Amino acid sequence: MNTPNEKPVLKVTVQHFNTILYDGEASALSSINERGPFDILPHHENFISLIKEKITLRFNGREEKSWQFTVAILKAYNDVINVFVEGVGGK
Repeated sequence: MNTPNEKPVLKVTVQHFNTILYDGEASALSSINERGPFDILPHHENFISLIKEKITLRFNGREEKSWQFTVAILKAYNDVINVFVEGVGGK
């Protein structure tokens, strides 16, 4: 939980089968689902979605980390995001 002076963050886990590709914090997450591109910021509505093509994590400042994949499922609940990917590549 964030203290009053801290910026809100997302707790993100990106997993490919039994391999954890990322487990940490991010300030935002971007991806694509059947409705098009979307972003998740802290305090986002809870939801589950199939996602496609890629996922990008953004950190404070300009730093980001991305993965491309065949298919994935994303679950966002109370600022905790779990992404399970198949057919993954990264940068």
